[in-house]
Amino acid sequence: MLTAPVLDALPAHDGPRVVFGEACRLHESRLAALGVRFKQLPCQADG
Repeated sequence: MLTAPVLDALPAHDGPRVVFGEACRLHESRLAALGVRFKQLPCQADG
């Protein structure tokens, strides 16, 4: 899950970045300001 602490812990990077995860707890405007695009991973059924 992409949260503020997780985003802050990512290593420095020049340019835009794409982050893949199960969910995102950050507003789109904050992600856009930081040059981050979030892509949700599809849910996988157990079994």
